[in-house]
Amino acid sequence: MHRLFPLALSLLLAVPATAQTSEDYVRVPFNVSLWRGVSLGDAVAGDTSRRVLHHVSLNLPLGQADRLEGVAVGVFGTVYEESAYGLQVAGLGNVAGEEAEAIQVAGLANVVGKHMRGVQASGLANVVGERMSGVQVSGLANVVGERGGFVQAAGLANVAGERFGGVQAAGLANITGDAFWGVQASGLANIAGEEAVGIQSAGLANIVGDEMRGVQSAGLANVTGDDMVGIQGAVFNVVGGTLRGVQAGVVNVAAESAGLQLGIVNVAGEQRGIPVGLYSRTDGVPVRLDVWTDETAALHVGIRSGSATVANYVGVSARPFSGAAYRWSVFAGLGVERSLGPRTAWGGDAFVHGLFAEDFGDVGGALVRLRATLTQALSDRVAVFGGPALSLLLSDDFDGDGLAPFSVYDDVTDDGFVRLWPGLEAGLRLRITDG
Repeated sequence: MHRLFPLALSLLLAVPATAQTSEDYVRVPFNVSLWRGVSLGDAVAGDTSRRVLHHVSLNLPLGQADRLEGVAVGVFGTVYEESAYGLQVAGLGNVAGEEAEAIQVAGLANVVGKHMRGVQASGLANVVGERMSGVQVSGLANVVGERGGFVQAAGLANVAGERFGGVQAAGLANITGDAFWGVQASGLANIAGEEAVGIQSAGLANIVGDEMRGVQSAGLANVTGDDMVGIQGAVFNVVGGTLRGVQAGVVNVAAESAGLQLGIVNVAGEQRGIPVGLYSRTDGVPVRLDVWTDETAALHVGIRSGSATVANYVGVSARPFSGAAYRWSVFAGLGVERSLGPRTAWGGDAFVHGLFAEDFGDVGGALVRLRATLTQALSDRVAVFGGPALSLLLSDDFDGDGLAPFSVYDDVTDDGFVRLWPGLEAGLRLRITDG
């Protein structure tokens, strides 16, 4: 190869490739390279210990020098052991050993040893050893050893070893070892090792090791190791510290809640917010079983859970002695309660009942019921309650006969039957857990 180089050099005598020597570099305005050490620039520099700087370099197939200030194009790759400023384009890879302020485009990989300011685009991977400020685009992965900023977009994964501020978008995962500020969007998971501020959206899970301020949205789970200020939306939502915001999912868990938990099951070590669900468990607050009857000749059995002031209900009702066509119902409810004394409390509840025929084969519409209650404890485990109620029946084909003893409002519309009546309730409350 080296024997062929003088012939190649003689064919390029017409090219203006005179070197300009400065204190630090031998500057080569135009370079043609066949391989490492086999180039016009190396021939002009002469001494292999001298540092070479390229302005325009054509590499067939590979070129190497110390520094680029301009444009380098290679069939296989362009390698600059110190720094690159400008444009690197190669079919295989571009390398800047220390820092780069450039655009790197390669089919396989772009690598910068320390600092990168600019754009990297690669079919496989982009790697920056320390800090990245700019845009990384890759079909497989983008990696920043320490801090990154602006945009990372990859078909597989984005990784920042410490901090990242900006946008991470990946088909599989986004990972930041320390703090994150901005937007993380991925098909599988987003991970921030410590705190995160911004938006996380993932097909599977979002994980923040410390505090989160912003929005987490995932197909399966959101996890914040410490305090959360913002919104979590997933099947499972977990906050290891204090929730100040909203959890919306099937199961919501917080060490302390000072916000809204909206789900099927809500769990809080301490509840200073509002739990809304079928079952909400708060440390220190007993779960109770309520059994009561009303003017519709129904027997209602429900689980009462929640916080010290907000109650969640779920249960079933039966009307075995009623003449109504719909003998059964399932219900859910939400209520509040305030103390009037050591053993007396007042409250208000709202229930929605789904009405069913005797064989559960026909749905008769919805019964909405509001009630006000006065509760008197008889012991630590037993209490009685009762009070007035107001019921509203909405049904496509059931007029409420046999269900309501009387009504204060009846109407038939194109959408079905509407009926409104007042009533009374009385029941027994039993404590089934100690708190």
